[in-house]
Amino acid sequence: MKILEKYKELIISLVIILIVLGIIGINFYIDYQNKKVKIEDNNDNFSMIDNCAYTAFRMQFEPGYDYTHDMEYEEKIYHKVLSTYEEYQVFATGKNIDIDVTEKDFEDNFVIITAIENTSMVGLTVSHIYTEGIELHIQLDSFPENIDYDENETCIFIKLPKYMKQEIVKVEDIRKSKISAEKNYNWNNTNITNQKEVTLEEAIKIAKQYAKKIATSNSLTRKYLNNYTKVYEVNKTETRPNNFWLIEDGIIERQLEVADFTRTVYEVILVKPDDDLEIERAFFYVDVYTGEVIAGMEMSD
Repeated sequence: MKILEKYKELIISLVIILIVLGIIGINFYIDYQNKKVKIEDNNDNFSMIDNCAYTAFRMQFEPGYDYTHDMEYEEKIYHKVLSTYEEYQVFATGKNIDIDVTEKDFEDNFVIITAIENTSMVGLTVSHIYTEGIELHIQLDSFPENIDYDENETCIFIKLPKYMKQEIVKVEDIRKSKISAEKNYNWNNTNITNQKEVTLEEAIKIAKQYAKKIATSNSLTRKYLNNYTKVYEVNKTETRPNNFWLIEDGIIERQLEVADFTRTVYEVILVKPDDDLEIERAFFYVDVYTGEVIAGMEMSD
């Protein structure tokens, strides 16, 4: 009882702190959800990515119109930033944009419209939107396999929350960088006909050796690989080659490159022997047919 009395004030203080933190967390969650709801309202035909709403559409303009009249241009892609409903109305005049836009849409959001230069670029869709310093990056990539799209809808309407607005907007076709990455990392979708498969035991050995090698390299993620020798789990699955374990500088999310094709792999998940809770996990994807580690990732519970 004396011990309880001694620490009574400390316990009360801790309880109060936990209650305050809980209230802050709840308010943050509600605010985040409200932001999402505001973007999703009345947008049945929109897709969502990175807390932004987007849809493809066809811009039908009057004869003689040129995108350069009122859009920014870079690397064969045009874009227009529209901050207010009035700006949108001016831009939409004479272009027959069939998208339901209201003044309410601009209360917490702004709009960016993109257009491509020629038909050789048909089939682009939004793959990632993020901010970096004073730049807003909108990455465009090919539609996923087996996803149908209208080749006439060569423009994209994107509605973004105002907190993402930056001084510089970069709309990027990342298909070229993917091709370059496949050459840089020697990723090949080799023929598997009559190829002998690597055994599960061999895949585990390859993954452990790879982890040991990367741990002494210049890889940004080498710190995760100290003494990763315990097998957590092994799965046979499909994945695309990536450069996760090979990135040496910058921000991993920004530098991550992924191939366009998939390979059959062993997903070998390693942990540290002294990690009793097995919280920190390193993933190594060993190609079933070439016996090479072609991708990776790190995950924590």
